[in-house]
Amino acid sequence: MSKTKKLLSIVLALLMVVNMFAIGVSAADEHTTEASYVAQYGINTSADVVHPGDVIDVYVTLTTDYMVYAAQAAVLYDSSLFEIVIPEGKKATTPDYIDNAGELENYKLLGNASSSAAMYKRNSNPTYWQSVANDVKIAYIGFSGDSSKGNPVIADGQIAKFSLKVREDAAFGATGSIYMNEDWIKDADCLGGLTFVSRSVTDTFGTTSSSYVAYGQTIDLSAASATVTVGHDDGEWSNKTAPDCVNTGIDELKCTICGEVIDTRVVNALGHTAGDVVVENKVAPDCVNTGSYDNVVYCSVCGEELSRETIEVAAYGHEYELSVVSPTCTDKGYTKYECSVCGDEYVANYVDELGHVEGEAVVENNTAPDCTTEGTYDSVVYCTICGEELSRVKVTVDALGHKDGDVVVENEVAPDCVNNGSYDNVTYCTVCGEETSRETIVVDALGHTEGDVVVENNVDPDCVNTGSYDNVIYCTVCNEELDRETIIVDALGHTEGDVVVENNVDPDCVNTGSYDNVVFCTVCGEELSRETITVDALGHKYDATVTAPTCEDKGYTTYVCSVCGDTYVADYVDALGHTNLPAVKENEVAPDCVNTGSYDSVVYCDVCDKEVSRETITVDALGHTEGEVVVENNVAPDCVNNGSYDLVVYCAVCDAEVSRTEVIVDALGHKDGDEVIENNVEPDCVNDGKYDTVVYCTVCNEELSRVETIVPALGHVESDIIVENEVAPDCVNNGSYDNVVYCTV
Repeated sequence: MSKTKKLLSIVLALLMVVNMFAIGVSAADEHTTEASYVAQYGINTSADVVHPGDVIDVYVTLTTDYMVYAAQAAVLYDSSLFEIVIPEGKKATTPDYIDNAGELENYKLLGNASSSAAMYKRNSNPTYWQSVANDVKIAYIGFSGDSSKGNPVIADGQIAKFSLKVREDAAFGATGSIYMNEDWIKDADCLGGLTFVSRSVTDTFGTTSSSYVAYGQTIDLSAASATVTVGHDDGEWSNKTAPDCVNTGIDELKCTICGEVIDTRVVNALGHTAGDVVVENKVAPDCVNTGSYDNVVYCSVCGEELSRETIEVAAYGHEYELSVVSPTCTDKGYTKYECSVCGDEYVANYVDELGHVEGEAVVENNTAPDCTTEGTYDSVVYCTICGEELSRVKVTVDALGHKDGDVVVENEVAPDCVNNGSYDNVTYCTVCGEETSRETIVVDALGHTEGDVVVENNVDPDCVNTGSYDNVIYCTVCNEELDRETIIVDALGHTEGDVVVENNVDPDCVNTGSYDNVVFCTVCGEELSRETITVDALGHKYDATVTAPTCEDKGYTTYVCSVCGDTYVADYVDALGHTNLPAVKENEVAPDCVNTGSYDSVVYCDVCDKEVSRETITVDALGHTEGEVVVENNVAPDCVNNGSYDLVVYCAVCDAEVSRTEVIVDALGHKDGDEVIENNVEPDCVNDGKYDTVVYCTVCNEELSRVETIVPALGHVESDIIVENEVAPDCVNNGSYDNVVYCTV
């Protein structure tokens, strides 16, 4: 703190003390002379609607019509909504973080936020204000005249500013107050009040002094309050539902903090936008029918039809062209009239047909007979003029018949215990291979062979449940179950054991005892009967034991019941007190290079050996003793990577690392080896060959270079001509063959 600030703090403190003692005299002297003076405090904020996390400025104003020498103000604020902002580098207890916002050069401003219990007593209603101390905090502002800058001046306007932050968890709609309260005004009823104004007074001798504005005049706090509301933060309007040609849309306004919708508005429908005329349903006219088409207008945005007009087009009428058709062997000749537009036609001017001229019969569709199918051919006569078929006779050739081969056995299936066996005797034609006969022979089933009876599913009977087992017979060949009989074994019934004592509770001095007599089955352990027996309580029998007093504890007599242990204590004797021995060392820990040592200086009682006092003494650490430099983490360099090693110094006493320096060794670089051939692909007649010439490092074997060389294809070597696919000619069909040349490679 600077000397000026210290001096100001002392001046303000002395002023407050002197005025507390002098207020009775000073106020009484001026009770009537200052009745017209008014000092008005005011409070304004930089915003009256805030959001969680916002910082607002609070401005304190003071308006008077007289010279002010000193003033104080207790500004209260709701701590449930606000927390005071402490500028960087300041503390809540530092008395100069509230700004002198009014720039009153003749004043020094002191201010801080205080929640101490003492501050809440500096008012006329301390009981109430202490009860709300957790909800209301104080920004304490004090002013004093600065003699180094002239006389005090009239305070008229903004004199102080501080900042409050809205709590992050503040609820929307919450309100908070920043205000001054009359309970805190310094007056005859509240000499310790924090709020006052001290004016400058000059007497008849020219001496200037201060007096409190407290009696016969007013400190007006009517404007010394501000209310702040936590509200939403309006964002920008955004579209929720877009309007279209016929439907309205909706815009909404959301809070940028919580996302709640604050307001909505309707967006007018856009209306249709007529597009170009489109032709639809076009029907062309023809020779006899009218045509038509629709002129349609659609909305270019939504596609809705806005208008439709149907236009008719008149029929054209026929335009006939003539064509003459000559007569044939079977058909008359005629003249054909055909419309060139629509194809409508009609025929007239007929001429008689000429008749056919028969040629010689020819053979067609010749099919040779086989073992089972007849052969056939057609004897056909055609007209020699028009080539039309005049007659066709189907001629049949008898089938040749099968030739049976030897009988063969097929589909042989062996019989078993329950299923018959079988096989087929089959004959095939030796010419076409077709099956000519098949006879299935059946072999009778062998039947089951019964084995010995075996016992299965054995369940032993017990005291209450029957037992059972199955007698089963299986076939010894196929293992099929041939017979099963279930045998029932009667339940055995319970066997009572001796009486057993359970749940034994011994009686004591005040409580009865009890036990159960129980009978169980000796076979299954089930409880068969239970009887509870009650035993009467015994009553107390006290023995007395005297405990002598010790150094710390009183003596007393203990009375203990010899039966149940019930006890009480009486007949106390005062404790004797300790007799101290000389102090001894304990828990001695020797210091080392980095750690301090210590020991306990302990005093024990000579009578009871109890520890009376213990003080721990610390011994300074010894510090490290550097040893010789050693090499660690040695990494040899290679062709591409640097090497390194650490030069390390350890403590010669505790082996702790004292220093470590890393030394870098440059990489060695590659060493080219001889060229080698890789990926060698020999060329052939049509494909190029290739190979890679590669150089590797002789140290690390990394590939340093690779060059691909292309070897041109060798080309084909033709062989002599070879004849293939030779087909001999016959009476009616040409023959053919291929002359082929192959590559000899």
